[in-house]
Amino acid sequence: ERLLDFARRSFLVPVPQINDLEQLNVQLAALCQADLERTLRGKSGSKRELLIEEQQVLRPIPSEQFEAKRLQIVHANSLSLIRFDRNSYSVPTQYAYRSLKVVATVNEVRISCGDELIATHSRCWHKQQYFFDPLHYLGLLERKPGGFDFARPFEEWELPVCFGILRRRLEAELDGLGTKEFIKILRLLERHSL
Repeated sequence: ERLLDFARRSFLVPVPQINDLEQLNVQLAALCQADLERTLRGKSGSKRELLIEEQQVLRPIPSEQFEAKRLQIVHANSLSLIRFDRNSYSVPTQYAYRSLKVVATVNEVRISCGDELIATHSRCWHKQQYFFDPLHYLGLLERKPGGFDFARPFEEWELPVCFGILRRRLEAELDGLGTKEFIKILRLLERHSL
């Protein structure tokens, strides 16, 4: 705030008479360059000389862009969910009961086990929400096919119409095994996209 106050008093009082922002920028750049030639009381040289001297020992700007992120170690529960920032995010069922690392950026939550990225979700800034990736639960569903129509991770899963047609045909032709065969087909989505 002190620097802002200095800049306002030094460069914007009285209010400059300008026609557009381009002219203001040119005028401010000239005033800043002139200010670099001033020598402050008690200093050995001008602001420019001191700046050049200080630049010799400054660290270089990092080559990679800064990523605003939050790191946290979490524990997956029996439902293959981790709690982060008062929300629950799913992980593949084989990672239940394990300690995992969460890297949360402004837009996404990345969950990893060791160096392996195991799940990615869009970050939610609301609280007490649940985020399921149905693909995380297909392995469990293969062992318990009766949960397909009632399990929470699959409630909002919108598959293309052709999947519904395929399921009905498999169930009609294979009776009790139709759902199991359909789940095996869905497991292909773990390796192949739609």
